[in-house]
Amino acid sequence: MPVTLPRLALLGALLFPVAAAWAAELRLELPG
Repeated sequence: MPVTLPRLALLGALLFPVAAAWAAELRLELPG
């Protein structure tokens, strides 16, 4: 089952906010 471009774009759109929130959380845990 090939991964089509729209499916990949949808997956990226769903995962990007999660990755951004995770990165922000890690940044808050770092001192300074």
